[in-house]
Amino acid sequence: MNGPLLIPTHISKYGCYSSYCIFAAGLIVSIYERYIIALLAFFQSIVSYFNWKTVKKYGWVKTIDIIIACIMIIYITFVDSAYFRPKYRQLWYTTVYVIIAVFIMNELLLYYQVKAPVYESNSSSQTSEYFSLNYTAPGSPQREYAYYRSTFTHIMFIHLIPSMVVVYCIYQSA
Repeated sequence: MNGPLLIPTHISKYGCYSSYCIFAAGLIVSIYERYIIALLAFFQSIVSYFNWKTVKKYGWVKTIDIIIACIMIIYITFVDSAYFRPKYRQLWYTTVYVIIAVFIMNELLLYYQVKAPVYESNSSSQTSEYFSLNYTAPGSPQREYAYYRSTFTHIMFIHLIPSMVVVYCIYQSA
């Protein structure tokens, strides 16, 4: 189930760094006695670190990472957000919608640009280097851009923003 690297380590190392943000968010929410979120964030940061250390197309670490992330988002959304003030609960719900939308779009772009050569365009002048749905050739600058775009989009919208928003909601609702 472990195949070749999906994203080169010189790019995926930034995902390793962002796992510390998840850990820090867990520490902060533990101050506000949100121990289940803190525990999930602790495990999420460890698994996320190892997932980003060597990002594979498929693998046990990636699967566990996704499962813990889903459990944490579901727990915050359906259990812990009940303790948020109404406007912060709404902020969290909006954040979850954004997480889902960005994750799906990012994965679709990565799928078409890197994972599966469904088709290739002969004309590179009509496509963007960052957001094209065209398959990118291994070793090309466009492939490198696709790796960076995918990695930094994931870091910003799946790691950093949700971590900051949940800490903010808990802090403002305390």
